[in-house]
Amino acid sequence: MSQKGNYPSAELICIGVKELGDERQAFFLRWLESHIEVEELKVDGQVQESVNTWLSSLSPREAIAEHSLIMAEIEWCASIALHTLRRIASAERLDNWRSRDE
Repeated sequence: MSQKGNYPSAELICIGVKELGDERQAFFLRWLESHIEVEELKVDGQVQESVNTWLSSLSPREAIAEHSLIMAEIEWCASIALHTLRRIASAERLDNWRSRDE
């Protein structure tokens, strides 16, 4: 496990998240929560702290790869048509609802 440090990439990720519109930001945060396995993220500093802590647990090579992946996801959320994003979010909510019944 790596020693905890401050990762500039965590700050860049947080900046990217803040630039997303509200609906896109909410969608991305749900994805990020699942990806880094945290309960709930809020934009007010918690994203940067959580991502920084998570990146600290990775090797340098893994941290670089994850930074690239997360930035690509932010770009995807920013560029995808909003109606498509809503359809994906709706399908995910339905899947989550169904899995609770099983």
